[in-house]
Amino acid sequence: MVYDICPEEILTDSLNANSDRINELNKILKNKNYDDIRNDYNIFKEMNNICFDKSRTYIIAEKNILLDNAKKDLHNILEKLHLNSLKSFVDIGCGYGQYPRASYELGVQKNIGIDIKSNKMWDDYTIKGKCDYLKINICELAKYERFSLVTSFNAFEHFLEPELMLEAMSRFVEDFLYIRFYPIWNDTDGHHMYRKIHVPWWHLIFSDTVVKEYCEKNNIELNKNIFSQKTVDFNTNMFNKWHAINYFIMFTKFNKLKLKNIDTHFSHRHIWFLHKFRNVLPKISNEELLLEGFEVIYQREKISNHKSSIFDLHKVIDRITSQFNRH
Repeated sequence: MVYDICPEEILTDSLNANSDRINELNKILKNKNYDDIRNDYNIFKEMNNICFDKSRTYIIAEKNILLDNAKKDLHNILEKLHLNSLKSFVDIGCGYGQYPRASYELGVQKNIGIDIKSNKMWDDYTIKGKCDYLKINICELAKYERFSLVTSFNAFEHFLEPELMLEAMSRFVEDFLYIRFYPIWNDTDGHHMYRKIHVPWWHLIFSDTVVKEYCEKNNIELNKNIFSQKTVDFNTNMFNKWHAINYFIMFTKFNKLKLKNIDTHFSHRHIWFLHKFRNVLPKISNEELLLEGFEVIYQREKISNHKSSIFDLHKVIDRITSQFNRH
């Protein structure tokens, strides 16, 4: 039940804040279930208008703001890992490149950012020999030595073959691999079409055909990578559509590095929708629908055959798996 993972006051506040839109949605969703609305264009259109939140603003951060936030974040990560100093740093899927530059400004001498596409901010952050950005496939890192800290932020949901990427990343880890990403596919924003479509979990509720029709009729630029297609090229900016349990199993079973910790992050922003309109959502557990991301920490073993762990991994797997298998 939702109440097992969310304090009752959060749900109460959420319902009160959304009372008007709940009433409007009730009118069009009354007595309808998932199968009734999945291919209904008119319902999608009405729901999108009702769910639009005028009070929610989106700020595109300037490069100095991105850099300042990255420095604070990276400083906190280093404290969490009990690292007083770093020899080298690489960020895989670096985007704007703020984390390698932040690492340089925190005193690390060798910093590299890697992505499959370049970004206009790269030139501002680049310092040759100190802070470089590479538009390459991760596998091309073979020419480099290992790095003290390897990070990946908000990239794993885009890798078509996450296992392959995790394996590739592990080869270049001297000490720690730090992974953090959200929203994953089961999250309300897993579609990555922020500011354009507003129905919570619309990518799980409605068919691709309905969404495409709405985008075309309303001049919304289509990101074809969101919709159903098959490809074997993992080195493209796409979405693997993995659900939380798939990631959890991958991270816990990976044995090339020692798993130090794995945390799941939950979002209650749309719990009002989950509570009032559960019948229009697919049969995915409440826990998984509210889970928006992961934070994972690996460490390279310095002593072979070391079997101790900071937590009982088998108990964690059993607990999370049983939660995600509930409907």
